[in-house]
Amino acid sequence: MSNLLNPFVGFMENEDSITQDDVFMEAYFGGLPELDKIDRLYEVIQEKYKKSPRTENPNTYKEVKEISKLYCKVFGFKKVSMYFAPERIPNAFTDNIFVFSIINQYKDYVQIVSGKGIYDTSHRTEVIIMVHNGLLEPPGVTGRHINAIILHEIGHNFDSSAYHWFGFIMDTICTPGVQTGKDIMHIINRKTSIEDNNDRKMDTYYHVVDKYDMIYDDAEMREQIEIKTDYIIETMQSTGKKKEITNALICLIGTVLTAVFKQVQVGFVLFITNQFNKRMGEQYADSLPTAYGYGLELNEGLSLMTQVTEVPASKLAEQSKCTIVLRDINNTFIEFVLGVVEAHGTGQERCKDCIIKLKSDLKKSDFPPEMKESLEKEIQRLEEFYQQLIATSPDKHDVIQKTFRRLYEKLFGGRLSIGKFFKRNQI
Repeated sequence: MSNLLNPFVGFMENEDSITQDDVFMEAYFGGLPELDKIDRLYEVIQEKYKKSPRTENPNTYKEVKEISKLYCKVFGFKKVSMYFAPERIPNAFTDNIFVFSIINQYKDYVQIVSGKGIYDTSHRTEVIIMVHNGLLEPPGVTGRHINAIILHEIGHNFDSSAYHWFGFIMDTICTPGVQTGKDIMHIINRKTSIEDNNDRKMDTYYHVVDKYDMIYDDAEMREQIEIKTDYIIETMQSTGKKKEITNALICLIGTVLTAVFKQVQVGFVLFITNQFNKRMGEQYADSLPTAYGYGLELNEGLSLMTQVTEVPASKLAEQSKCTIVLRDINNTFIEFVLGVVEAHGTGQERCKDCIIKLKSDLKKSDFPPEMKESLEKEIQRLEEFYQQLIATSPDKHDVIQKTFRRLYEKLFGGRLSIGKFFKRNQI
């Protein structure tokens, strides 16, 4: 199977090997009926949860187990453990830090299977997915958006690239004590297995379950958390001259201090390489939903998630032009900082990455007419969304931010990352 040990150069080990170019640069699978069914199941979960979001526990819904079984069917996993946590800020995450420990085995059991896509032929891999209940709430979010975001998390579980291995080394060097001596020796001696990796993931899963089950079981505690969350969201959605000036100063000072601290703690080079590794990991994870025709929904869903803490249009209409401009400047500065140092990158960068991935698929593969048409439509949908990302809103509350994005597109093609100079990490 594919050689994932060197992301910079594709090469053949033997006649049966498939290079990373062959596998990961030509992978567009289109939609699957099982994924369509998962879309609908997420919508059922949304409908049930929204009846009483402050008291409902989605983990009791039969649809959660059905979704887990369908993910196993699509990707060949042994088990998918999904848990909905009573957190209102939209988010989802997985845990697969030790996947590199089985990197030599990866090429033996992960294959591209006709009619399925990327697939675990060993049926030994277990996956954990944690979902904040807040992912079910944002207006406009559909089951397809939720599925796209969860597919991103599943993508992390298939990423056994050298970038992942490199990240482990950097984390070990930069933050001593994160990895235990036993873990490191297991890896050096190649004694770890898929089952070892599963055990570590399930340890994380049960830790999260124990933490949040206590909240579900205590109605008073949960209500207090809901009240605090309401306050946080209201504070983030509030606006005013004083608040915007204060936010801008805090952001500026915090960024400078963080940069200085990071350079002192790990050195400038190690800080950059660490961010580079994580950004490449996110690029890979984004490529999985994109390969199954969920590229637009992934980017739309991420955009809708951020709107939860943004100032509503109704409040913006009440503000002075000065306050709106200050907030626009503040948002632009924050986006610039996120683009430079944050692992996920900006929405603009992620959308551009998805477009580049699909265009490379179209260029390098000879798809059947129906599949080619589907791929071309997917590219068109993403390009239209990208234009929305860089176009000024009708009410002109984001003139500076959108001007910055258009300049970003002209100067850097929408992506300013060390990773753009290296081999792409994608399905």
